[in-house]
Amino acid sequence: DANSMSKLEHIVWPHVRTKIEERIREITTQENHQSSPTTATTTNDTTSNNNIIIVEAALLLETDWHDLLDGLWVIQSSPNVATTRLVQSRGLTEEEAGVRIRAQETRRGIGGVGSNTVSAVGEEVVGDKLRKEMEDGVVTAVITNDGTLGELQRSLEKALCDDAASFKE
Repeated sequence: DANSMSKLEHIVWPHVRTKIEERIREITTQENHQSSPTTATTTNDTTSNNNIIIVEAALLLETDWHDLLDGLWVIQSSPNVATTRLVQSRGLTEEEAGVRIRAQETRRGIGGVGSNTVSAVGEEVVGDKLRKEMEDGVVTAVITNDGTLGELQRSLEKALCDDAASFKE
């Protein structure tokens, strides 16, 4: 029921945003006290003078909380892969998985199916609404997650290197 969901979101989302803001402030304060300007953080082949805070939240676009972030990445997978994963990992039927996937796609139009015109950008499949979010600078990276965990890790590392210049000091 869309009306009930809207009411719930208006109750819950302000509290979630406050918690995210508090946690970012807490981590930033802690890092400022622990690190010196000459300290570099090294992970695999990536060297940075700044630590990274990752906020994993499915509804960042819907809530317009991108103002909290230096970059907003959309991780997406094809409907077939998403369906298979939901059936295998969550025990959903294919029908239940399809309902969940379509609901996510229609919330903000970021999915690659439905009424969006789909085109390839690099290897990503990008719908019209997602393309607009990218053009407006809201979404800074789109990562396709149709492969293995190792492939996802490589895609994330590449996006981090590509997007790092836009991060705040």
